[in-house]
Amino acid sequence: LDGSKILATLLPDKYMYKFLELERFGFILVMIFVLSGLFTPIYSLVTGIFFRIFNI
Repeated sequence: LDGSKILATLLPDKYMYKFLELERFGFILVMIFVLSGLFTPIYSLVTGIFFRIFNI
C-alpha cells in the first residue's frame, strides 16, 4: 500500500535486491524518524504547502 514494491521495480537490479532486504526495517525506521523529531521539518513543509494550496 505504500508503493515500496513499485519503487523497488524501478531501481537497478543491484539496488533493488538491497532495498528489498532492508524493507522489513522500514516501519521501525519511520517510527524512529517520527519520534525523534527528524521528520518534523519535512512534515511542516508538506503541510504548509498543502494548506496554502487549499487555503486552509
